[in-house]
Amino acid sequence: MGYLQEYSENKEWSIIMNKKNTEKPILQVSGYSNGKVMRLCPNCKKEKPLEDFGFRRMDNNIIRNQSWCKKCRAKINK
Repeated sequence: MGYLQEYSENKEWSIIMNKKNTEKPILQVSGYSNGKVMRLCPNCKKEKPLEDFGFRRMDNNIIRNQSWCKKCRAKINK
């Protein structure tokens, strides 16, 4: 699994970049498919686009992507 520390300024991720949050998140990805960054959800075992995963702020103020996809997280948070 690769670690991307560089953050590309594109439309999909501009929502997390605002005046309050100018830090670059650390993204864990499993690869690329059709030009989209992909990540494997350890819960459902499916490879999904990175936009299907949320973000979290760690104790040391580092922003990372969530390990489980939004759909799996929604199931456990009910």
